[in-house]
Amino acid sequence: MPENYSPGIIDYIKWRGDISFDIDQFCIVDALVLAELSYVSFEKVLCTDAESLSLRDAAARFSKDDVDEKLRIYTFEQDAELLALAGESERFGNIIAGGYTAKLSTEREQQFAAMTFTLPDGTVFVAYRGTDDTIAGWKEDFNFSYMTETPAQRLAAEYLEARAAEFPDARLIAGGHSKGGNLAVYAAMKCPCDVRERLVRVYSLDSPGFRDETVKSAEFRAVQPIVTSVIPESSLVGQLLTGETENGIYADQMIIRSSGAGVMQHMAFTWEVLRNRFVRAEELSGFGTFVNRTVRTWLADLDDENRRMFTKALFDVLEASEADTFSELGKSKLKTSAALFKAMKALKPEQQQAMKHALKELARSGKHALIEFAEEKMQGEQAIEEKSAK
Repeated sequence: MPENYSPGIIDYIKWRGDISFDIDQFCIVDALVLAELSYVSFEKVLCTDAESLSLRDAAARFSKDDVDEKLRIYTFEQDAELLALAGESERFGNIIAGGYTAKLSTEREQQFAAMTFTLPDGTVFVAYRGTDDTIAGWKEDFNFSYMTETPAQRLAAEYLEARAAEFPDARLIAGGHSKGGNLAVYAAMKCPCDVRERLVRVYSLDSPGFRDETVKSAEFRAVQPIVTSVIPESSLVGQLLTGETENGIYADQMIIRSSGAGVMQHMAFTWEVLRNRFVRAEELSGFGTFVNRTVRTWLADLDDENRRMFTKALFDVLEASEADTFSELGKSKLKTSAALFKAMKALKPEQQQAMKHALKELARSGKHALIEFAEEKMQGEQAIEEKSAK
């Protein structure tokens, strides 16, 4: 093993997969494993939402060849390996997977997928998939910034209530990576009180937050104590819509180390694991702090109408390429570039103005954040020098 190798969730299953939940109870790393497994395309494995299988049987039935090229996200190969290892392990093999559903609609600007994992003690983990490679999925993420409720959030709430009815006596855990964590928290907010009382934990794993009015609502305050938020030290996605302060919107927030660089830290496979926990970082990295201040200031300076117009203009341009996924966008660069340039020129004047305004504000916010960061670093170095001089 390389000297600087950083173990992640693949290693976690290899090293601790023979330890049952009777010996070492469900932990936060297990939550990430199940959240990541929700990215697997189970259409040919769990053919209806009523069908269920052990992860051991699901892994045996799964074939990468059955998955459409358009559904193969960046972590496709790693997710397939994760499923295979989980299925072979003592710890995960007997978990029952079911309730699989996946819905994509460009017209409704909706990308939603979820499934349940029933643990050996009967606890049900409701896992929500994060954003995939589809343009529709990413557009819905941008819609979070100005919409009170997106289609995926509404489906997430309905899904949790339906699964709670299916397992009326079970303890419930909800969670997801990226957008999936936002959906898990939203579903917990919107579910009936009797369902909420059965929720023992909600995991938001490097997930975007919510608009200020949502954070200030009684519904959010009711679930906030049971939410555990995890963000890598250079988090980008997990710092979107996280309130007016640098401390975020969750009391229980964990900053962890990642082997990835910059935005690649969002990938769950880069998160560093030690035994049954993540490796903690003392604070956000310089990049993470810069992102936090830049995005927070930028969104504060844009009203809902400007956010809406910027989102529409941006995705009108992307959709003009006639690609369904970002992978398709990158395959034919010449054709895509021509289509994007043509679409940019065809934007209405107000859309062009919205894009220019938003990008100008982003640049201004980034400049201010960079200046603040540089000043703080200089003050810190000066304090160290003064202390050394004494």
